[in-house]
Amino acid sequence: MTGEKTWELRTKPTNVRGAVGLIRAGSGLIVGEAKLVDVVGPLDEGSLRSAKNLHRADDIEAIVRNRWLYGWVFEGARCYVEAVRYRHPPGAVVWVRTEPSP
Repeated sequence: MTGEKTWELRTKPTNVRGAVGLIRAGSGLIVGEAKLVDVVGPLDEGSLRSAKNLHRADDIEAIVRNRWLYGWVFEGARCYVEAVRYRHPPGAVVWVRTEPSP
């Protein structure tokens, strides 16, 4: 959430756009938010190498082998001062709908 990494590499594209919560895996906490503005890909090895400053991943061969070929493009990432608890429903893998705080 420092702004150094603006792409999150994924195996599939998404149609979701707009503000999304950023969750630290396995924590049950929303630790920040960012705006998902675009998806690029599928990317080839050359494109992934050229965009390293955007996704910050080192092992390009492993990325290609595991098919992490879509860059989800984020803007305006910010860390919350205090993380927000949420309930992670069984079976949710990529997206979790949360209720607005009262």
